[in-house]
Amino acid sequence: MKKKSASQSAFFKVRIALGILLCFAAITIVVFAQARNTSQSGPPTPQRQNPYSDAWLAVNHGKYDNIWTAEYETRLQQAIRSPGALLGGLLNPLYGPDVRMSNANVLGSGQNEFQIDVNPLDNLNAIGTSNDGQTAGVGIFRTTDGGATWTSRDASFYGVQAACCDPGVAYGPDGHVYAIILDTSPAVTYTLRSSDGGATWQGPTSVSTPDRPNIATDPSNPNVVYITYTDFNQPAGRIAGYKSTDGGVTWGASFLIGDPIAAPGYQQSSQPRVASNGWVYVGYQEYNNQNTGCSAGVRNELARSTDGGATWNVVAELNIVQGGACSSAQAGRGIFCINAGGSSFRSRSFPVIGISPTDPTHVYMVYSGGDLESAYTCAGSTGFHSDTLFRKSTDGGVTFTAPQKINTDPQGKDQYYPWMAVTANGQIWVGWNDRRDDANDFLSKWYQAHSTDEGNTWLDVNGVPGNDVVADVQTQPSTFIGDYHGLGARNGRVLGMWFDSRISASGDAFTDPQVPPQGTPTPTPTATATATATATATATATATAPPTATATVPPRTTPTPRPRPTPPPRP
Repeated sequence: MKKKSASQSAFFKVRIALGILLCFAAITIVVFAQARNTSQSGPPTPQRQNPYSDAWLAVNHGKYDNIWTAEYETRLQQAIRSPGALLGGLLNPLYGPDVRMSNANVLGSGQNEFQIDVNPLDNLNAIGTSNDGQTAGVGIFRTTDGGATWTSRDASFYGVQAACCDPGVAYGPDGHVYAIILDTSPAVTYTLRSSDGGATWQGPTSVSTPDRPNIATDPSNPNVVYITYTDFNQPAGRIAGYKSTDGGVTWGASFLIGDPIAAPGYQQSSQPRVASNGWVYVGYQEYNNQNTGCSAGVRNELARSTDGGATWNVVAELNIVQGGACSSAQAGRGIFCINAGGSSFRSRSFPVIGISPTDPTHVYMVYSGGDLESAYTCAGSTGFHSDTLFRKSTDGGVTFTAPQKINTDPQGKDQYYPWMAVTANGQIWVGWNDRRDDANDFLSKWYQAHSTDEGNTWLDVNGVPGNDVVADVQTQPSTFIGDYHGLGARNGRVLGMWFDSRISASGDAFTDPQVPPQGTPTPTPTATATATATATATATATATAPPTATATVPPRTTPTPRPRPTPPPRP
């Protein structure tokens, strides 16, 4: 056999090396092609974009209540990590194990800012909403077994594109449910509606809203829905609203609700409620000076319409003491520290409104305020500790009783982010975050109480005067836990919804469904409500969405400011 020359042998080796390289190149191309095909198997997911510059945020973050201002404020503070381990032990055997509403089911962690409501025709069915940090910015949670299990989806699954935050939810008397999502670019609120207990959703429709929307339905007319919001297109931020008379399919022109106000004052954080006779009440906060902050004076105000939103009168202006420390950077909000290093989250003492189901002139108000509290210091700012406070009006909101504490602990600890629901039999349920169990006043638990005599006395689930410790464990707040937490109550079903860090430092939505039945028996579900208790129920999107109906905001004339009452001396 003839030996190959050295040159031939070298050429042969080169050919082998080239062949190996070509094989690797082919494999690489195939892998990248498969990855690309996988990533392009569906339409591209739009990403949420912060529409504000840091320069704009530096001036306006204290007034606007959205996720972008919260992120900016978090960046101003030192980053902290909340412990993911359990903090504290089981306390109250009257409540069962807490339920993580996301269950890592589509939505993982990173939830804050909550509203929740229970179907009036089927108390096994409830819908919760929260900020979720995903495409639409808002997640929708659904249960059909009374809160034991939940399914969850980002609102983009139901047709809402890249948006922001500020979730809200409300059931109508016919079992139809409405969910809202704020977008900041464009500045609109999207409304989704469902006639099958949240299994499918129609919409979205939209209305122009610069900030902080909220939603309410008319208990006497299932076609009437209201949205309120803060209109920063006015000379100063002012509460305004919209009305739908066809179940949220279309919306009328915007209307102003709050009285005229001039800068540096402004209004924020509205909450509408509709009485059994169609009267509409809207509670909100008004600040004297956004540059000075809450130390300049804060009021909880109530506007009322007796003609379906055509005209409005401000019937109550209540001077209050903002809960938390007053920082001028927060434009009227208070702050609560979450550790010894001075990291904090923001909080408003805005009024949450409820109405008697049998007497439309009986109006209830709950807020977290320092009216009855001792002095508080956080991160170099001073103010007052905060209680969960209740006030009642029996003359259509014109006059209110003095603040009454619902929480039963002494002065010196903080309660914040309360919510209220009034049941068809007149029970008033209130839930809130409570720090009384932490010696350092940093960690919190969700508490609840209820009243059967219009707030004269507050009871635990045994009917004994006191409060219920609902959450199993204490939670470590982060620098943003939302601007409100929620509670829904109907026909014996009471579901709180709160920020919880036991699994994730970035927060999860938690509830506790094991509340003993209270009051009115559950009616038999109708065909329009989803009544089957199914742990694996999966929400599906509707095939098509109707065109978006966008209401146009008419031009406004410059308002004339009204004189403001002088705040009383602080405690």
